[in-house]
Amino acid sequence: MQVNRSSRTDLYTVIVANIGFIGLGMTGGLLGLAWPTMRQEFQVPLDATAILLLGSTIGYLSASF
Repeated sequence: MQVNRSSRTDLYTVIVANIGFIGLGMTGGLLGLAWPTMRQEFQVPLDATAILLLGSTIGYLSASF
């Protein structure tokens, strides 16, 4: 059985899309778990979360475009 070139390209596209989807979703979950420890370790105020979330949102939007 021979696989045509279009089918292989479609498979690569699906793999890259899935890796991107997982990468974008993983950052939100990891930040929620790591923030309390980061805040305590670096001794930053609670309102510094806004700066972190702004950077995360800008990164997420630029990656999805």
